[in-house]
Amino acid sequence: MKNLFKTAILLVIFTFSSCSKDDDNNNPNTQNKSSINPPSWIIGDWNQEFLEEVSDVKNGFRFTKNDFCVIVSSTSMICQRGIIQSMKDGKGYVNVEEEKNNTEYKITITMGSSAPGHSITTYHFEKVAPNKMIWKNHHTKAVYVKE
Repeated sequence: MKNLFKTAILLVIFTFSSCSKDDDNNNPNTQNKSSINPPSWIIGDWNQEFLEEVSDVKNGFRFTKNDFCVIVSSTSMICQRGIIQSMKDGKGYVNVEEEKNNTEYKITITMGSSAPGHSITTYHFEKVAPNKMIWKNHHTKAVYVKE
């Protein structure tokens, strides 16, 4: 149960932490916008592999055609689309860059109220089997299974 709590806390921290990003301005697969459009292979719910074996608690990610959510418990999610919309409604700066192909999805979300105050968060996922992916920028390279 301690590990479950630590994992949930880490997910929340990674959601709101600043991360560096690569300069992908020359990559034609990079899209600059404020909407989220994950590739079709990743659409659905993904639960951390070891958790499925020990409990019914969900901890992972949910991808829809226009959103990306962090599942922090069986009853709680933090969805990026809502956070982005709130930032836009408050006249804040938002930029979403996505790189996607048949096996990888990388999303970088930059937001803030002013240039020095920008927060940059990057998530990078790699499909390793039809129903398994790795969260690549997670320090343990956690494996997630598609429901």
